[in-house]
Formats: sequence, C-alpha cells, structure tokens
Amino acid sequence: MKKQKILVIVKAYPEKSTKYDSSICTAGLTENSEWIRIYPIRLNIFQKSQNILKKWNWIEAKIEKSNEKLNRKESYKVDERSIRLINSELTKTYRKNTWDERNKILLPLLKKSREELEFLKLTEDISIGLIKPKSFEFYIRKPINEINVIENKISQLTLEGTKIRIPDEIGNFFAYKFKCDDPNCKGHDTICEDWEIREAFRSWRKRYEDSETLKEKLIEKFQTFMESRDLYFIMGTTNPYNKWVIIGLYYPPKIIQNKRKSSLDQFVKS
Repeated sequence: MKKQKILVIVKAYPEKSTKYDSSICTAGLTENSEWIRIYPIRLNIFQKSQNILKKWNWIEAKIEKSNEKLNRKESYKVDERSIRLINSELTKTYRKNTWDERNKILLPLLKKSREELEFLKLTEDISIGLIKPKSFEFYIRKPINEINVIENKISQLTLEGTKIRIPDEIGNFFAYKFKCDDPNCKGHDTICEDWEIREAFRSWRKRYEDSETLKEKLIEKFQTFMESRDLYFIMGTTNPYNKWVIIGLYYPPKIIQNKRKSSLDQFVKS
C-alpha cells in the first residue's frame, strides 16, 4: 500500500454490504488533481472519523488499487485505520476566499457534458467527472408518502466489540432531469446519490410529518435554492451496472457583478 493525500469532495449515504456490513464510499481529488474513489469505509470507522472525512478536508491514507470487477481506474481500496486529517481550511465557509479556492481546484476539471463523460468512459475508462447542467429539475420519483424507510433501531457489532446504530435504509428516489450545454444533448433523467439529499429526507421527515410540507422543503432546498447558486454535478458510475449517476452536488455562490463598476459605466454612457 502507498500513502496518498486526498481532498474529500463526495460522500455517499451508508449502504449495506454483504462483505463489509454498512459502509461508505468516498470520492475526491489527489494532489495531482486526479479523481479517486476510496472504499470500503465501514460504519464504525466512519463514525469515529466523521470530522476527518468531512467534505473539503485534506486527508492522508494508505491505499492500493481495487480489484473490483468493473476495474474503474479511480477505484482504490483504503486502509481505514490509516486515515488521518492533514488540513481542514477548505471546510470553513466563513473564510472570505474559501469558495474561490474550491473553484480553483475543482472547476478546471469541468467537462462539457454527460455525453463527453460517456465518450471518455469508453475511450479512457474514466468513471468520475464534473459537469454543469444548462437547465435542471429536481424531483422525487415516487409519492413521498410511499417512500419506505427502514428505521434500523438495531445495532451493529464492531471489531472492537462495541455497538453502533445502523443508519436508516432509504431508497434512491431522488433525481434530477437536466440538459447539458451540448447541441447533441437530448436530456437526462438521473438518480442523485448525494449524501445531503437522503440525510435531509431522513431528518426532515421527523420534523415535517405532513408529506406535502416535507416535499415542499426538499424542493425548496434542492431546486429553488440551487437555482440561486452555481450548480454543478459530480457524476460517477455505479457498481455493478457501470451507469452514470449524480454522486455529489457542488453549488458555489453565483459570481455577482461589481455594482460600482456597473454604475460607473452607466455614468460614462450618460
């Protein structure tokens, strides 16, 4: 195994695994600005390391190439116990330049469309990429009151013999319809597996017992709010089907034009 520095950008919602019980898949960038996917991170390790595995933390871990069937080039097996925090400055959104610094790291990796990602998947075996939708619509694929949530009140025994609560099981019913900025794009209807959506649904369904109110709150956050931001999709292929899904949302503030400059331009014109 080799040591690798990784900037955490995507975290998946915990999933059941026949081999690893509940585990979390994490994706990010290496120091060389290359996408990387690390797993499995078992639930007990994740719960101990939540502050370390926070989005936009730089971490270091021992990794080795995964032997998964899809052989995705970004996929690596991680030594969970080797994960350690290096730097957390990019998690601090109250800092003046945090979003600018994030943009400088992430936006140079932008691809034109999902069509381009599909071409690169076929020609270069890529399985993660960043795109910006030209238009988008968040929706819930099933009536919200029919979404079955399995509330896991049971605990899972860790290797150390302690018990941890297994997260609620929530299906993939959250999605975006979107179009790319590509004349050949016919539109896409794609599941969104971003941790934030399912976690919002899990917690808000207890706060808003009325299903219509819950639906309104989800649309308000993942459609209306996103329209006020500069929304990007981090796409990734799934195992074992090798199909593209949205694995992460990136939504920096929109760049506001300098009002003083605009006023000066108007004054000069007059």
